[in-house]
Amino acid sequence: MSDHPPHLPSAPDAKVPGVPDAPEIPDLRTLTRSSAWAPLDAEGRHRWLVAVREQYFSRTDVAPDTPAGAVHTLAGRYITDRSALFLALGEAVNGPGGYFGADLDALNDCLRGGFGAATPFTLDWPDSDTARTHLMAYFDSALDVLRDHGVDVRLR
Repeated sequence: MSDHPPHLPSAPDAKVPGVPDAPEIPDLRTLTRSSAWAPLDAEGRHRWLVAVREQYFSRTDVAPDTPAGAVHTLAGRYITDRSALFLALGEAVNGPGGYFGADLDALNDCLRGGFGAATPFTLDWPDSDTARTHLMAYFDSALDVLRDHGVDVRLR
């Protein structure tokens, strides 16, 4: 006798009735549009961030850092959770589907170089109040990490 509930599909990837399908994550190397993740819900954005990180670390063709002094602009209006913060940072620095950390420790590592941007640089952050409202204390922690590495963060 099986312990599997009879009302659920037995295959691990089978569709469970009433549960929506997860969004498809594209091959991020071919992505040409920034913020394609923005319409996703929190779980979808998290899955997208995991895919960004995994695809970044599986690549062998990583571009060199932009020179110190560059200006990178965030899509600030979409930063409503931590995943969105790191997705927006990745795209600001490395373009659509780009990676630049997935948490504050990884951001700290990325700011040491070799992940797309040499410090110091300027981070232009329009609509920063959106992130401040949604991220609360995490917003300040992210600013601290950025500024500790000489990033000139311009909140607007």
